[in-house]
Amino acid sequence: LVRAGTLTVAGTDEFDQTGGASFLVGSRNGCYGVFNVQDSATATVKQLNVGRYGVGFVTVSGGTLKTGYDAYVAAQASTAEGESVLTQTGGEIEFTVAGQGLTVAHAAGRKGGVRLLGGTMKTGYLRGGAGVSTLTADGGRLVVTKASDNFLSGFSTATLEDGGLAIVSDADIGIGQDFTDDGTGLMTLEGSGVKTFTGTESAPSRLVVSAGAAVFGESAAKPD
Repeated sequence: LVRAGTLTVAGTDEFDQTGGASFLVGSRNGCYGVFNVQDSATATVKQLNVGRYGVGFVTVSGGTLKTGYDAYVAAQASTAEGESVLTQTGGEIEFTVAGQGLTVAHAAGRKGGVRLLGGTMKTGYLRGGAGVSTLTADGGRLVVTKASDNFLSGFSTATLEDGGLAIVSDADIGIGQDFTDDGTGLMTLEGSGVKTFTGTESAPSRLVVSAGAAVFGESAAKPD
């Protein structure tokens, strides 16, 4: 665990968690933990838990971060102030068990964010929890590992920036998340699966379907 302070896995180094059930970054109230994966490094953890009771920051700018089970940002009720954030600017984040995924601001009263600014995340779902959760997409790529009617949903705010977001799925998925964009953000849908938009404003104003199909529920806003 990274209770406080910073741990960076860089170069061609390999980090493999051998003990415990969860890999905790910012594990206690009042603690700030930082975990970085960069270059061509590989980090393998059992369950990623960012800001469990404290505040945590995880950044993947290169290499690979593998986590075996459902991961959380701001998982437990706490009086900790500040937002715990998972940021990806490059490399790969992989949930090695199909269908496992990430919940952000899992606990009520907590603040958490995920910033997809580059690289690829292979996940079974991406959801906001009971707290205040933010999603920023500006060049990220989501590869779906298992069919889900609730793949992307629940964030307090989700913003589509100029770099956009690609969602790749050969399985059928549901997207209930409403997005805020200024008309320049682009969502690209790839893979043979059917992507069903179920939110009231879940489809961004600019949508490209390069494979598969996009379906809009009765209440879902359609792109221009």
